Amino acid sequence: MPANPQDFRAQQYQLAAHLRDSSQPIDSRLDKRRVAVYRELTRNNIYGFIDSTFPLCRQILADEWPQLQDEFVRCHRCTSPLFLDIPAAFVEFMQQHYPDGISNKPFINELLHYEWLELDIATKPAASLAPLPLTGTADIAHATLQCFDAAIAISYRYPVQQISVTQQPQQLPEQPSHLLLYRDEDDEVTFMAISAPLVIALNLLSQSRGLTLEQWLNQLAELCPQIPIELLTQGLVAILPSLSERGIIGLAAGAALI
Repeated sequence: MPANPQDFRAQQYQLAAHLRDSSQPIDSRLDKRRVAVYRELTRNNIYGFIDSTFPLCRQILADEWPQLQDEFVRCHRCTSPLFLDIPAAFVEFMQQHYPDGISNKPFINELLHYEWLELDIATKPAASLAPLPLTGTADIAHATLQCFDAAIAISYRYPVQQISVTQQPQQLPEQPSHLLLYRDEDDEVTFMAISAPLVIALNLLSQSRGLTLEQWLNQLAELCPQIPIELLTQGLVAILPSLSERGIIGLAAGAALI
């Protein structure tokens, strides 16, 4: 280690730059063979996390995939020291550098996000919710409802859930895909197709950290003024049993039925 801390810091930055890009110089006092081994191990670790998170995108992009990984390591600056956050950083990199997708694959960024979301939901800390006593709407009228932390409602322009190596959309569909991804009781990540208003409703509940049914419906009505509140009420009440059974909607911690 250099006697001067400033020199040591400069050497570390220089080494980091070389690990990102082998064309960058390194301190002549370092063993180049050992640095090469360290560089390969570092990249293999990063590539491994990316490969395992995006198996479908890797297949679809084929020969372009290694080039994108190399560009990511050379150009992107991660803000988290955690290996688990590398896939999210790769999604961010793609969105910044290839906002329109790659080649004839305009859907690729949404597919990357969809595959990353599976990892995020699978690893997100989340406590199970108490089920709703749905024998009648009155039973939960004053209860505080909450959305499961490992459940995310989202809309994509492309039908990401249908994309495969042999089925790749080239044109933007007329209607977006509205999905609910969640971790089930077996700790498996699954999805279900939902409506656009339900995406809004579930995001409202997730962001609020707890609402009564009346509060939830009133806020939803403000965001969906084109839909009569009677229809919103009917639709939400009708799907609550299914969402509660899946563990997606439940009673907030400490909530009591009145």
